[in-house]
Amino acid sequence: MTLDRAWWYTHRELRATRTLFRGLIRHDNLFPHLELPGPGQAPWPRTTSPLEGGPNNMVKHLLRQHRGMPAHHARTAVDWLLDSMTANPRNPWTLALPEHWNPPRTRPQVTPEPDPGPAYGTSFSWEDGNGLQHGWAGRSHR
Repeated sequence: MTLDRAWWYTHRELRATRTLFRGLIRHDNLFPHLELPGPGQAPWPRTTSPLEGGPNNMVKHLLRQHRGMPAHHARTAVDWLLDSMTANPRNPWTLALPEHWNPPRTRPQVTPEPDPGPAYGTSFSWEDGNGLQHGWAGRSHR
């Protein structure tokens, strides 16, 4: 196989995209609302989200410590946690209403599933050849 060139880039499209972004950044056309840190200034943080060490971590910890809560309880717990982290948190006792103190006990209604009967092709019978299989069944002897 002969090639016209002695050397070429492996990922030409990737290099073209990188060159495009470098030009946009150099001419301040990409993210013009951001100012690059100058010499002597602290560099931009290298984290993807500054929230990961703060509120998100607290929410994850709360849900990890109270595993198994129903979804509506978990939502209420997260709402309470986030409300407690605001500048003016509400008094937790104002969130608990009298009807929450003694909720009526209800039993889940269990309805039996109707028997759908055998579905097409799923019934078991010895006549269909669904019994014990012996022999090579078409495989080679090697």
